[in-house]
Amino acid sequence: MNKIKLTRSQKFGVYGLSLLLFSIVFGAIMLPSLKYYLMRWKVAIKLGWQMRYIWGKLPFGIDTKFYMFNLTNPDEVDNGAKPIMQEIGPYVYSEYAEKAFQEDHDEDDSVSYNARSYFYFNPEKTAPLTGYEEIIVPNYVGLGTMNIVVKERPGATNIVGRVTSNFLRLNFFLLRRYNPVKSVFFSYIGKAIDNILRKPNSLFEKKRVKDILFDGMPLDCTVKDFAGAAVCNELKSQYKDFGLILVEENQYILSLIGPRNGTDSPRTRVHRGIENLSKLTELIVYADKTNMSVWDDDYCDEFRGTEATLFRPFLDNKGKDDLDLVYSALCRSFTLSADGFGEWNGLKTIRYTTDLGTDGRANPKDRCYCDDPKNPDTCMKKGTFDAYKCVRLPLIFTNPHFYLADSSYLSQVDGLSPNKEKHMISIEIDPFTGIPLHTHTRAQFNLNIFKIDKFRLMNKFPEALLPILWIDQEMQLPAFLTEEIKIFHQFYAFGLTVQYLLMFSGLVLCGFSGFLMFKEHRKKKMEMKTTIPVKSDSQPNSADKKIHINTLQPATLPTSKAVDTLYLRNYNIRYLPAVILNSSIKSYKFFDMPLTKNQKIIVAGFCMFVFGILFQTAILPAVLRVQVKRQIALKDGWYMREIWGTFPFSMEFCFYFFNVTNPDEITNGEKPIVQEVGPFIYDKWHEKTNQKDHEEDDTVSYTVRNTYFFNSEKSKGLTGDEEVIVPHYFILGLILTVQRENPTAMPIVGKAIDSIFKKPKTIFMKAKIRDILFDGFVIDCNVQDFAGTAVCSEVADNYEKLGLKLVGEKKYLMSLWGPLNGTDSKGRMRVQRGIKNFMNVGTVVEYDNKLNISVWGDEYCDTFNGTDGTIFHPFFNKKGNDDLVAYNELLCRGISCHFVSKSKWKGFDTLRYTTDLGIDPENNPRHKCYCPSEDSCYRKGPYDIYKCLRAPIMITNPHFYLADPYYLTLVDGLSPDMEKHMLIIDLEPFTGAPVHAHTRGQFNMFINKTDKFKLMKKFPEALLPLMWFDEITILPDFLLKILRQGLLLYKIAKIYQYLMIFGGIALCSYGGYKHYKSTHVEDTKIVGELEKTDSFNEADNDNTSNKKSTSTTIQKIAVLPNIN
Repeated sequence: MNKIKLTRSQKFGVYGLSLLLFSIVFGAIMLPSLKYYLMRWKVAIKLGWQMRYIWGKLPFGIDTKFYMFNLTNPDEVDNGAKPIMQEIGPYVYSEYAEKAFQEDHDEDDSVSYNARSYFYFNPEKTAPLTGYEEIIVPNYVGLGTMNIVVKERPGATNIVGRVTSNFLRLNFFLLRRYNPVKSVFFSYIGKAIDNILRKPNSLFEKKRVKDILFDGMPLDCTVKDFAGAAVCNELKSQYKDFGLILVEENQYILSLIGPRNGTDSPRTRVHRGIENLSKLTELIVYADKTNMSVWDDDYCDEFRGTEATLFRPFLDNKGKDDLDLVYSALCRSFTLSADGFGEWNGLKTIRYTTDLGTDGRANPKDRCYCDDPKNPDTCMKKGTFDAYKCVRLPLIFTNPHFYLADSSYLSQVDGLSPNKEKHMISIEIDPFTGIPLHTHTRAQFNLNIFKIDKFRLMNKFPEALLPILWIDQEMQLPAFLTEEIKIFHQFYAFGLTVQYLLMFSGLVLCGFSGFLMFKEHRKKKMEMKTTIPVKSDSQPNSADKKIHINTLQPATLPTSKAVDTLYLRNYNIRYLPAVILNSSIKSYKFFDMPLTKNQKIIVAGFCMFVFGILFQTAILPAVLRVQVKRQIALKDGWYMREIWGTFPFSMEFCFYFFNVTNPDEITNGEKPIVQEVGPFIYDKWHEKTNQKDHEEDDTVSYTVRNTYFFNSEKSKGLTGDEEVIVPHYFILGLILTVQRENPTAMPIVGKAIDSIFKKPKTIFMKAKIRDILFDGFVIDCNVQDFAGTAVCSEVADNYEKLGLKLVGEKKYLMSLWGPLNGTDSKGRMRVQRGIKNFMNVGTVVEYDNKLNISVWGDEYCDTFNGTDGTIFHPFFNKKGNDDLVAYNELLCRGISCHFVSKSKWKGFDTLRYTTDLGIDPENNPRHKCYCPSEDSCYRKGPYDIYKCLRAPIMITNPHFYLADPYYLTLVDGLSPDMEKHMLIIDLEPFTGAPVHAHTRGQFNMFINKTDKFKLMKKFPEALLPLMWFDEITILPDFLLKILRQGLLLYKIAKIYQYLMIFGGIALCSYGGYKHYKSTHVEDTKIVGELEKTDSFNEADNDNTSNKKSTSTTIQKIAVLPNIN
């Protein structure tokens, strides 16, 4: 069967149709499928996927802003006047949200968890407000109780305690269900309130904002009357459920937001979106219930929507899709509708909004929220939501400043000014991924005030809905996460571009094919032939023979006769040189003679080789420098600056305490025996505050703020309430300081300790871990004697420097880590930004306005060495020849880490570095500057930080690892282990990123015999370990992914570079070989053919009779090989 040969125009048509068909398949099937599966991988919350990590623990803080309403005319309101409110705020708290105790349920593609939030006051964003401003607010005890009485309405004979205690549920997020008993007579309740509140003159009181929100307002339940005692007895048995903190017997602290800080919500279960993206994070179960079970209505009780942190992807770009979310704290589902379009960090968004209030009188669907769903007259006016059935609190929720509410509420109160932009709930969502980029979740809390004749404090009250405060939770997705969304958008846009390019190319090729077919058809009709005479000595009588040559194709010679090559060589066809090849005449212009195929290969190979060398020596290094600088330098607005400024993840900070098991024996001179207790794990959030750029020297200065939150899940059963026996840090520290500074004052100090601490029998104390670490133990300086007054006077002048917290008149709290929690560092750090030279990024140039450490009196020890410890330069030597150096301001020292070995971490090839926190002046002369004096140095191991912090603390590695064995002989219970106690940093050398680190250190204090202090007269000599810590830094997967992508691109560039170089060499070699081979074979073939032609002519001449023999010389022609 003959093979059909397509013409050039037909080939173009086939190519075009193929591209067109492929573009349709690609756009209709392949791209949507790829989009769906990539989106699922991007946003579904499967364990191990990126979104699960971010969803489970937000790597950034949410700005929760509290606006308080100050009542400016309380006396007038008591007498019936309209309340006049003054808004004060915002008081900004950074909220860190996480989902604890996560458990996956593969059977229904769901995950369950407990939501937990930590609130931390942000003075920088709150300034000039401090939280200590005093405002006038209603007494939540009295007003809350009377509202509950009115809610329950008819009189009853039951005990008043269960009713009155409901006021304690006036914390806005406590969700425990409660079934209160109906109220008793107003006069009886008024008596109970009078006794508990000590007969106040008004139901309004002046309180500090911080006390109202978190720190707490005191509630004294030391009452004896029947009504008050009934309430207080109920509190005593259930005070934790009421959101109270017990400070002393029958004395509590009440705050509005405090009970929610760091506590777990009821168990929540949502869809993961792995099997069905449209159900992503939809609520399934809350508090072991599959619906609200509050409103006695199927519609209102139904869980409709997500849990509000994520929404389904692929939303309509025009905002036609509504979104549903469940706000479980209010037992209610909300529907969000599109309100407009916007842009956030370069991404186009749809703005969704909703009304927090209801309108039961006009909307039948909202009547289930009324007191009596069957009677619309019992519904409150438009714009309010009565949450009493949900939280058992008499709270009325509205939008801030009664925005969208009935105008009658505004007429009852002066000082409010509703504004859509300031008070509307808004959620800006990327419709492609369904991820909220910028949100404002706003709500206002209100209490009803009204006239009650039988209650003296409210017998003249006006009727009004009194605003208490409003909240604005502002979430802004940080740039490093929006960049990932942009990349996903760009990837999809690239796919669409490919689809349309394929479709367009197919149409163009089809059109071009048709054009060529039309052109060929016309040319066939106009084709002309040309006749060229060719002379041959072999023809009798020199007869001319005509050869027909198509103007578009080479002329084919007659095959029956030979051609006189000498004649053809000198004959021109229209002034073009002619050659013979395979019995054909072909003509070319000399200057248009093309390269052969093999010559083209050689040229291509040479170009590849040259480009490969150029790419290796110039292009790649230049691109690498630009990209690395872009990724590493700390320029304001760049990616690394945001990560470096506020870590988008928390570090695990593990505390291990040493419990002294034989304190009495130590007092009598025996060796200390310690027992390790822990770990107590805290989440540490790190940020650099008050940043200021200095363009003149390419630096940035800042203060450091670290915030610690206890992680009960990771602490594995430890709560922080465990008690341990430790030396009293204040007493032992004071004794050791006096020994250093003024030993002759020891008798006076001994008397002062007797006075302040009420003649203690030992220097050891039993205390809770959380008190030692953060909450603090009391130091009461209310003393009158000379010695005690002298010491307390010194404490009063320097309590902040000593890390003490003033909590009352001459009362202080002392803790080890409390002064470091949530506070800005005392000194400002100034480091290189790395814009001019990225190899200097993070290098410390100044601290606390000093150009060196200025502590040790030695040039080497006082030099800032290295970076601030949170960033390092890229391109570390892969053999570990570079040291890793960081300056630690708390130790007043540059810590130099040396290379140990190569290691691996989550697929990365890393360099492992370590160091010894202790010093060794005997073997390292440079360490002598850290000694207490030139003539007095400790043995290897302890690092004395007294000159740095003015505290008699010795720093070592945990369990005296790498220290002189002598110290281990002084204490029992220690067991040094390299794997557990060595400081390690796993560094990715190309980027300089520490992907995994354990920063470990141990705090110790010397104890020794002190003759002039009776509690230590028989003490043994020992370096007593107090506690040790392990700060674990692990880069999260979403940052490792970015790191991995950068390394992959660099590897691809390196592979491409060598492919170009060696590919060029290979092509040159191959082309040269083929050129040589084809030239040699073609020459041999042509010479053979010409010799055959010569023999044929001679035979023909011999057979011709009566002709004179003619000798013809055949001249061979050198023919160019492979000419087409």
